Amino acid sequence: MTDAVLGGSSDRWMCPSDRTMSLRARPPAGWAAQPDRQRKGEELTDEEKEIINRVIARAEKMEEMEQERIG
Repeated sequence: MTDAVLGGSSDRWMCPSDRTMSLRARPPAGWAAQPDRQRKGEELTDEEKEIINRVIARAEKMEEMEQERIG
């Protein structure tokens, strides 16, 4: 590797910068990191189940149409 990649140091292993360490220390963020919004033990409503079933049916229909198209 070049000195530019290694930061000009002759040492092969370098300590992470303060910025890297602070980013690692932050709690996760974003839509996937909100455990308090998860349903724990709650059943899906009939409406939610119907929506899921329609999505699955639509995906199966699209797959069938794709198989007919290609072969």
